[in-house]
Amino acid sequence: MKTLEPIAISYLRFSSIAQLQGDSIRRQMKLAEDWSEREGIPIVENLSDLGLSASTGTHLKKGDLGQWLKVCESEEMKQRTSIRDVYLLVESLDRLSRQKIMIAVGLLAQIVDAGVKVVTLIDGQVYTRESMNDLGQLIISISVMSRAYEEIKSKSKRIAEAYDAKKVKAKKDGKPFGGKVPYCFKLNAAGTKYVINPEPAKIVRRIFRMASEGYTYSQITRIFNKEKIPTFGTMRGKFQKGKLNPTWQASIIRQILLAKYPIGIKETCTARLIDGVRVVKKGEDIPNQFPPIVSEELWAKARRNLVTKQGQPKKKRSGKISPNLFTHIAFDMNHGDTMIYFKKTRGPENARRKQKGLSPRLEHAYLVPRGVLGGRSGNSWRLDEFEKIFFSSISRALDVEGSAVRDEEDLARIEAEIEETERRKGKWMDLHEDDDPDPDILARIKKYREVISFKQTEADSVREKIRAGYGRTSLDPSSSDRETLRRAVRANVERLDLDCDKKKFRCLLKNGIDYEGQINEDGSFELSSSHKDLDFSEFSIGEMVA
Repeated sequence: MKTLEPIAISYLRFSSIAQLQGDSIRRQMKLAEDWSEREGIPIVENLSDLGLSASTGTHLKKGDLGQWLKVCESEEMKQRTSIRDVYLLVESLDRLSRQKIMIAVGLLAQIVDAGVKVVTLIDGQVYTRESMNDLGQLIISISVMSRAYEEIKSKSKRIAEAYDAKKVKAKKDGKPFGGKVPYCFKLNAAGTKYVINPEPAKIVRRIFRMASEGYTYSQITRIFNKEKIPTFGTMRGKFQKGKLNPTWQASIIRQILLAKYPIGIKETCTARLIDGVRVVKKGEDIPNQFPPIVSEELWAKARRNLVTKQGQPKKKRSGKISPNLFTHIAFDMNHGDTMIYFKKTRGPENARRKQKGLSPRLEHAYLVPRGVLGGRSGNSWRLDEFEKIFFSSISRALDVEGSAVRDEEDLARIEAEIEETERRKGKWMDLHEDDDPDPDILARIKKYREVISFKQTEADSVREKIRAGYGRTSLDPSSSDRETLRRAVRANVERLDLDCDKKKFRCLLKNGIDYEGQINEDGSFELSSSHKDLDFSEFSIGEMVA
């Protein structure tokens, strides 16, 4: 015998915050209030999960219902329902769950097992511990929840199909795909295609040109802020004059250089809620969606230069320009450690020579393997001697069109691997059933997708390398500006390997060409390359540098 008066708890839920503008809240509240007035049972608590999806279970992980279910599992709730009737008011069972039938029915069973009576206001059904054993009401609950699950499943499928159809049309006809549009573009008057927005596009071209010449994100940022070049936010009128003084940030420069829209490609993504967490994955690119702002060669060259700088240790800036033109690209041929700029100071020695009436000795800078400075036996290479030989040879090598044969072979191999992995994934997809997925099958499909994603990233990197090999950044060895010269070296050279003992070096350029050079014991110099068009037979060290 229950001695206390019954009470009711109302539960409101909808999936999207946009539904706040609609009638959902008023309708659900009105149904609950009408039931309370009609039955004479007061509503003592209101639970609400506004904007939380029941199809993914987000409302159970983050919402009021999930917290209330924990209370249902407690002894306190069971004692409470033993002395009074507790009703949970919902518009329909699909407010509780839109997940698979077994999950949804299990949720309902969990609530009524705690002694709570669930009332569906739209049809007046009351679900209790006893009635759930009645075949008729059990069938009703299963059919309602099945309908809710199939509805959300069908809706998701229709949305996905419409999205894919829109993407196919954008690829085929070049029709604007929609979504966020970079400020460099705008729709034409008819709304049928994108056209270039001149002022921001001019800034983007300059960013890519500077990056291809060896400027870093930070250097571009400082130059832009010094010249007071307006940011895209300022151009859009996003910032009011006097309230904010927006400046360029290195992160923004990086975003622009890593984006594909400057060469006309629209990047897409897909977002899914997995275990209540929004997971965004890269989607399929849509080519020719925008008019290109820069050439593919310039785009690839700029990105290639910046990729080679990733992962390098950051050092505290001294404010002085480093005299070493080969920082981060020159290594010891035998041990792999970096080549360090080292200058021998002869101040005390020259002071003594001056006292003796002797002429002072010159101070020279050297390239020394880091390990040799640390105590390993080995020699150094005089910097001015190496630079003279290096610039003479590289000037000739850069005049030869780059070879992309090896990269093209690598690309063909990677594409074949992607095709084979797609074929294997397809076989497992045929065995996959949406309604009753096998965990082992899902794990294999996931593994193949990860491999394909990795291989596609690898293929994109090789394609950029091939593009970057066409053409070169101007390199003038006679320039007195060491910083300009250093950027030009970094823009053209992938790697240098030096053997200071044998006075030998190997150079790999970003146009795909590699060659070797060596000073013989008699002082003569030899250069060789496997590239058919690079001929050093009539080479002389002084041909480019005096």
